[in-house]
Amino acid sequence: MSTGVRQAGFTIVEVMLFFAVSAVLAAAIFATSMLNINQQRYTDAVKSFKALVQEQYVNTTRVQNPNDINSHCPDSAIAKERGTNDCLVVGKLFSVTTGRTVVIRNIVGGLPAEEKYTGTDIQAIQAMPNLYAVNAGAETLSPEWDTSVMARLANQFPGTDSFSLAVVRSPATGTPYTFFIAGETFPAEDEASIGESIKPFVLDTSNYLLNNNDLIICINPEGLTSLQQQITISGKISGPSGVEQKDSTGC
Repeated sequence: MSTGVRQAGFTIVEVMLFFAVSAVLAAAIFATSMLNINQQRYTDAVKSFKALVQEQYVNTTRVQNPNDINSHCPDSAIAKERGTNDCLVVGKLFSVTTGRTVVIRNIVGGLPAEEKYTGTDIQAIQAMPNLYAVNAGAETLSPEWDTSVMARLANQFPGTDSFSLAVVRSPATGTPYTFFIAGETFPAEDEASIGESIKPFVLDTSNYLLNNNDLIICINPEGLTSLQQQITISGKISGPSGVEQKDSTGC
């Protein structure tokens, strides 16, 4: 005889609704998680690029010569061991090509005549017999997480994705000075070749010396996030503390 008690359970429609709602919630959680992950990736990429720029100022004052016994100074056909020639590692050339390839090379130069030390730091740098970005020991890398970079002076538009920063130490006081070279890529060659002369840019301080103008390096997120940041280099910089990370103000 029937007791009239209905058995508990879910209908097919209820089960389908449950899975549909669960799928929507899972998609929302996944999208939020990916947004947070991409934002963190972008933040890490900005911080890493900032640290890379700061490193050039540290390495300009704390130099390490990568040349071996077979290397020789520019304008010299004779190879000499390190410490026995008349040229010094005086800076770093930080070159970016199409926003995605970074090449870092040492800048070497000869000592100016003693009487040239009586002027300013810039005059002492200009008095150096030669200034070359040498290929020996060049380092090639890329911005993290497939981001890209562009640079411009604070009062100039538009930016450029191919540029160089020449950080050169004064032979008189050891103070580093920054030269911004827009559009010059200085492609890396094999280590057997000398490299590139940066003397013309050091002589033309009105166009290249980063002294009275800030430099802005925009870090393009390439879809990771909509919030863009920039690296700002103070025109009066004399060390890594002048490299700052900021929210974008017009990249």
